[in-house]
Amino acid sequence: MTIDETNLLSSRAESKKDGVYSYNGYLYAVKSGKFVAYINYFGKAFQRQGWFDVEIGNLSHLPLSDRRKKLLKYLKSL
Repeated sequence: MTIDETNLLSSRAESKKDGVYSYNGYLYAVKSGKFVAYINYFGKAFQRQGWFDVEIGNLSHLPLSDRRKKLLKYLKSL
């Protein structure tokens, strides 16, 4: 994910309710108006840690709908 995409998703997250959304091939999670995690095109899941993205899993073997469910489940555990 590029810096511009990260900044865009962070600004979009400010106006969203808690949940999982999609943008340009990414699935991203919003909690309390903050962009907290995302899954990229290839199925790798990342959590935002300040300025860094930390890989938290690989979901490439799952279809897109199951990836969304897993990200939602992860969001609820935060």
